[in-house]
Amino acid sequence: MFNYQTDSLTLSIENGLDYVSFYRNGQYAGKTVICSFPFGLNGVTLKQDSINGSGNSIAGSLKVTWGDVKKTYDSAFTIGTVDLNNPIVFTSCDSILYSGDTSLIEGHLSDWSRIARTNGFYAKIISGSEYGQIYDDCGDTLSDRIDYISCPLPGNDIFSFNFVANGNKPIVKVNVVIEVGIIGFSEYVGRLTIAVKPSPIVVSIQPGCVSPGDTALIVIQKRNDDGSLSNFPPGQLFEVGIMEGCEFGKILWHDENLMKDSLASYVASSILPLQFVATANSSLDSGKVIIKIGILDYSQFYKKNIKVIQSKSSKQKYQRKINETCSGRTINLKFTEEIYENIGQNIDLIYPTKDSDQELITTEPKMPKVICRAKLNSYNGGTVTFYWEYTVQYSYLRKERMGNCWQRAGQALCPRHASITFTGVSYSVDENETNWQVPFLIDNIEKVQIIAPKPERIPIGKVDKYQGNCSQVINFWDYKSRDIFTGGHVMVEIHAKDVQGNSVGHYKGTVNNIIGLNPDINDIISYINDPAIYAVVRHEGGSRQFTSSTNSFPYSAKGYPLYGPPNGYGLLQIDNGPTPKEMVLWNWQANLQVGIDRYNQSYTSAIKYTQRHPYTNDILRMNTWQNYNAGGDNFYYVWDEDNGKWIISKCGEKNSYAQQVYKLYNP
Repeated sequence: MFNYQTDSLTLSIENGLDYVSFYRNGQYAGKTVICSFPFGLNGVTLKQDSINGSGNSIAGSLKVTWGDVKKTYDSAFTIGTVDLNNPIVFTSCDSILYSGDTSLIEGHLSDWSRIARTNGFYAKIISGSEYGQIYDDCGDTLSDRIDYISCPLPGNDIFSFNFVANGNKPIVKVNVVIEVGIIGFSEYVGRLTIAVKPSPIVVSIQPGCVSPGDTALIVIQKRNDDGSLSNFPPGQLFEVGIMEGCEFGKILWHDENLMKDSLASYVASSILPLQFVATANSSLDSGKVIIKIGILDYSQFYKKNIKVIQSKSSKQKYQRKINETCSGRTINLKFTEEIYENIGQNIDLIYPTKDSDQELITTEPKMPKVICRAKLNSYNGGTVTFYWEYTVQYSYLRKERMGNCWQRAGQALCPRHASITFTGVSYSVDENETNWQVPFLIDNIEKVQIIAPKPERIPIGKVDKYQGNCSQVINFWDYKSRDIFTGGHVMVEIHAKDVQGNSVGHYKGTVNNIIGLNPDINDIISYINDPAIYAVVRHEGGSRQFTSSTNSFPYSAKGYPLYGPPNGYGLLQIDNGPTPKEMVLWNWQANLQVGIDRYNQSYTSAIKYTQRHPYTNDILRMNTWQNYNAGGDNFYYVWDEDNGKWIISKCGEKNSYAQQVYKLYNP
């Protein structure tokens, strides 16, 4: 007889030795275990520690021996097979997401093996972690790796988690690769690729920092599949909500039902334009406003994803957290832009401030000498390092030209945007104030973003529509000069740290502007040194690089580069050549040089064409001027073979550009 008080219990693996082992309290115990009274079987588990990749299930068995009893008892089990080429099966996943969206990922082992129940699964992003994170619903964990997937239940055969595209916003489609594996079997994994597409809209706030009572323009553009930007069609509807900071202002939108402009924290449906109006006389010193904007056309797409994830209560919590506006409304949008008011934290910016005089680009030309000055409050002594960011930005509205070949004046085109950030460091030793001179040099540029409309002619019937297709995004200083010339609204941000690297202060706010002074006419004439080119300057920009009055606002404010529809800036207003570079907008000599180079090209083309027949200097000049404006093989005069003389071309009859310049050249 078996005496349970003195005899032992022996468990041994008879079949399946190559794939399973005993573990006691999580530690390997071999292929046989002996348990004495009390047996303590709760601490003994049978665990698969090797993959069966044979393609067939294997019958395993245990032998149980009680003391010296000769009779044994067999316990059978099955060791499932795993497809070594595809050990993980993914049953649910959206393979393409928009930036900001969420994909539910579910799957299981290729066979319902004991291994999954015993070991569990892990998931990690092995490529593209900068574009999103993994979200474990049950564990409420958001990271680029989950060491133990806890959904739907620990130890189950299946796994479930989400990928949230909440990282960097790509300009073109990018791939994120996620690996799912079995804990303890890192060589047997499954991988899936999720394509993250750029959000269908690009939103910019101009300016990005406002003061109480100020208004900021919300600029919304459509991102095409190739990464280019274009305007939305007239009448496109948007849903807009303030997610954080309702106390600082409201959205200004046009209520078509009431036929008037209205202010609100949430707008269910609105056309452009949209603006943010900061509350005047706010009792709050500073803060941050987050606005979320989406396209109503995509509402079904979002509802589909939200319907899937609402089966999990933790996911509902996550969705509410990112989609609930501060006014209590919940919206299904993924595209977020931030508007900042002055965020003061222990630092006073003494200069520049929003009340400071405008900084002036001189007539030489030179960028202004800007010496920033700040004061650290609650100073505790020692050395403090100040990290400066000086951002110059603007947004230029554009319109089409009025005339037979143009749509009516005032037809809006996509705007030009620019934002350039200069960085530097200053110190304070045994005092709480510091100075820093802004270095307008290429070596001190932290980041550049210029959205410059690219010239493009679009034939529409008999009309040659020229507007620029807004597809050119420039993220570098695109001019050969080491000196940087730019202008617009200025935002200053400061981070202060002590000698241990601890943050002791922060400031962020909009200050004054950088604008330009027009050069002296004699300086222009001296630089060009050619009366024929100076006549073009007089015709194009009226000898002005910058707007001298407020009459042309909002297309060009006083002191900003002189704008001419649809895409011309400065002294020489060149539309049908390369997209004007930033240097050309703010440096009058650079602007002239582009025009001089272009004029010389037209002169070369004109002389090659004109010298085939007898000509006068006036004929050559007229052909050069006309080609300068129209490009290609267009000239003011063409040779009449039948009558042996020069006659005005069809281009010259239609476009009197050369004739107008000639009147300025020879009044």
